[in-house]
Amino acid sequence: MDEQNSTGKPSVVLKTVIAILAIGACVLGFFVYQELKTENKSFKDMILDITKGGKKEEVVEEDEVVEIVTDNTDEEETKTPEVKAPSISFTKDEIENIKAILDTLNTQPLLGYMDGDVMMYYDSAELSETLNSTKATLKLGEYFAKAKTPWTFPLTEEQKAEYASKSEFKKFFGGDCLTGISNNYLVSLCFNESKKITKMLFSNDMSIY
Repeated sequence: MDEQNSTGKPSVVLKTVIAILAIGACVLGFFVYQELKTENKSFKDMILDITKGGKKEEVVEEDEVVEIVTDNTDEEETKTPEVKAPSISFTKDEIENIKAILDTLNTQPLLGYMDGDVMMYYDSAELSETLNSTKATLKLGEYFAKAKTPWTFPLTEEQKAEYASKSEFKKFFGGDCLTGISNNYLVSLCFNESKKITKMLFSNDMSIY
């Protein structure tokens, strides 16, 4: 009888220990499960936040593109319209005097029409050089020494338009310029409102127009 009691006691204790361990394992497993579940949710929230953040940045970029397009449109709407050259009126005597200078190449009287430094253009719409009034006057005599006389001077507005077909040359054939031709030579004298020459175009190549 005593042997049976001594044998049964360890068995009961062992079962009790196993039961306690099993319960502890279940409790521990439950807490571990809850922790993993919480961490998984936080991870998903983090991914969602990152995704939302990316979408927000894309919206900002789209807004920036729209603003740039709007700015370009405003610039196009505010472009300054092209300003036409003023029309200068000359008396018959003034025109005859300038024509006589071209026909005779007696350039001394031309000094009275010069406005200090004069911009010079030779067969080009690009500035070739700037000369003082004396050198500019002498240059006219040198350049047109072989031109045939008499000059056709001045050309009408319709005739000048034939040489202004290229936009870069229009500045030499406006209402502020007197233009003449002689065989394959062309001269255009452009004046300011004080009837002083500010720029001159000399040409012996009609193919550039």
